[in-house]
Amino acid sequence: MVLFRKIRLKPDDGVVIIKGQPFKMIIHKWYEEGERSYELRDPEGEVLKLIRDVKFREIPKKLTISCDYVARKIKFNDGPRMYFTINRDSFRCSICFEKYNSLLEQSEYFTRLSRMLEDLRYDVKQVKHNGKWLEVQIAPMQDYRIGDLAAEIVRTIYEVNEWAIEEERELQNYALRLRDELTTISGEHVVRQLNLKGVAKWIIGALNSTDITYILLGARLLRAPNIIVERVFKELVPDSKPTIQKLKCLGVIYEENGLRFSKIGGNLSDMLRQAYGEVSRKPYQRELPVTRYFAPAALLYISRNLLSFAINKSKTLKSKRKKAGFFQFINEQLFKKLNFVHLSVIMGISLGQLPPIDLIEREIEQLIDLGVISTNLKLKPYGRWIAALLKGFSRKVVSQSSGPLSTDQLKIIWSWESLSKTTYTPAQCAEELKKRKGWWLYPAGRI
Repeated sequence: MVLFRKIRLKPDDGVVIIKGQPFKMIIHKWYEEGERSYELRDPEGEVLKLIRDVKFREIPKKLTISCDYVARKIKFNDGPRMYFTINRDSFRCSICFEKYNSLLEQSEYFTRLSRMLEDLRYDVKQVKHNGKWLEVQIAPMQDYRIGDLAAEIVRTIYEVNEWAIEEERELQNYALRLRDELTTISGEHVVRQLNLKGVAKWIIGALNSTDITYILLGARLLRAPNIIVERVFKELVPDSKPTIQKLKCLGVIYEENGLRFSKIGGNLSDMLRQAYGEVSRKPYQRELPVTRYFAPAALLYISRNLLSFAINKSKTLKSKRKKAGFFQFINEQLFKKLNFVHLSVIMGISLGQLPPIDLIEREIEQLIDLGVISTNLKLKPYGRWIAALLKGFSRKVVSQSSGPLSTDQLKIIWSWESLSKTTYTPAQCAEELKKRKGWWLYPAGRI
């Protein structure tokens, strides 16, 4: 009895006496072997204080002590909480957070803690964690004091907490800086920074800070911790539906088994990512409104004027039946699918300048399906009418001159220069398309 003077079992009373204080214990019966084991559960951590100076050899063989303890002196995220499981032959501590709300990844916290615990001066048998829960197991010498071992783990946790608090502060500053930069950047900044021209200028120029945030953070184009990306994204893009619709109209993204970048959109997103760092540090200078509104205004102009323009130009559409069919087609099909890249391709065909087929293959196929162009990339009536309207629109918006713009002026306005160093004629693109699709070329049709 002298050996267990600090801890004594009284199985008949269902208690364990620790330094004269009785505590209720749980008795586990093993019927097959006719043996019993005993467990003392201490959710408040009071027993842990009592047994600090107890050596492992002073614990009764069949007794296991389970204690809870919460970091108090240096807290990080209100913890963590420690669960100690102690018996004569082993010492195990499980560590977790009840609620984790931090910009520092929980797995990063536990990775650092596990490395430090592995370097303890005690014989650490195993340290494992799954990103949310860490467990350290130590094989204690019989003369070790329980309190020394527990204190070593608590001290290590405090060191990691100090590191985590500093990391959290830096991450918060980074998140604030990222948010501030994204709220001040706009497509006009990028256009000026990259000196964009033509189609790229009109698309990127139409983007506001919310659109750019959606692209850069939604597509994970910026190197930043995931949790920061998610939080800033939710804050700056509370409702993504209007942004998605706008980017679809501009031809930047499309929906096919989820949202995807078009080839043009992918190139533009790379431009945004590359320009972001420098643009965000430049002082704001407002560009002419034409840069910001050209692309959406062009789409609106076509939707408002195509019907009346077509009726005025086409003899076929004079009849009520044809007029009704045409009205139904442009409202239920054409305008629902038409985006700014489509308009740019139509103008490219009209002006004899197109980018490599890889960039616009999807848009060309859609325009062929809609009956706007033929497979040899010549404009059908719909295409000719849209091109004529866009030429007038360009004159009104960009030059505001009284006379029509020259072909060279229109080529500058609708250039692909910022997206491709080389341009091709519609005939060259049609030949490449024929090789890919095996289509037989035929002349543009008539309504």
